[in-house]
Amino acid sequence: LKNPQLFEEMLRAFPGRLILSVDSKGGKVSVGGWKEDSPYKPQDLAKVWDQKPIWGYLYTVVERDGTMEGVDPKPYEEFKRVSKKPLLASGGVASLEDLKKLYGLVEGVVVGKAIYEGKIDLRELK
Repeated sequence: LKNPQLFEEMLRAFPGRLILSVDSKGGKVSVGGWKEDSPYKPQDLAKVWDQKPIWGYLYTVVERDGTMEGVDPKPYEEFKRVSKKPLLASGGVASLEDLKKLYGLVEGVVVGKAIYEGKIDLRELK
C-alpha cells in the first residue's frame, strides 16, 4: 500500500519468488508497522495482487500476534475465498490444536512465542 511501484519492480526482477505481507487489524489492512489503519479489507488486496506474479501471502492477524490466545481460522477462510495463491498464517498460535485448525487451509504457519515458551514441542509436529 505504501509503495506499490517498488514492489512491482521487485516482482519484475523476482517473479513468483516474493511474498506479500498482509497485516490485518479489526478486519482492515494495517500499515506502517501496525500504526496506521487503512480502509481496505485484506480481500481487497488479494483481488489486486493475485493477478501479479507473487508467490503468495503472509497474513498476520495483528490482534492475536504474540498473544498465544489461539488462532481464529475465519480471517484466513475469508481470504482464501478470494485468493488462489498460497497463504501463510500468523498470529495467536498457542498449541498443536491451533495448527490442526489451520491444517489444509493454509500452506504454512508462523509459530514463535509458543515454541519459545514451551507450549509446542517441535518433535510432536511429525
